Amino acid sequence: MSNIIIKKIGITKLDTEAIVNAANTGLWEGGGVCGVISAGIFGYPIDKAWKIAISACNDFINNNIDYDIDIVFAVLDNKIMKIGEGILNKV
Repeated sequence: MSNIIIKKIGITKLDTEAIVNAANTGLWEGGGVCGVISAGIFGYPIDKAWKIAISACNDFINNNIDYDIDIVFAVLDNKIMKIGEGILNKV
């Protein structure tokens, strides 16, 4: 069964088979390309960014029901994590 998980952790500390982050070559903190990561920097609403990201992940999971995957959002900020968890719990 596939899952969407939100953790307060840096991507370099994840125990995973793959990391998707096209932000920079050094994996510096806070430099991701997803709207969730850049929401605070560029003024895009954090809740809308989470809704888009979680919806895209849910679409993937629902369209690939035979594929078992854990999708982990690694965040560094408590506020961003709590907003994401609230939206994830509504889905």
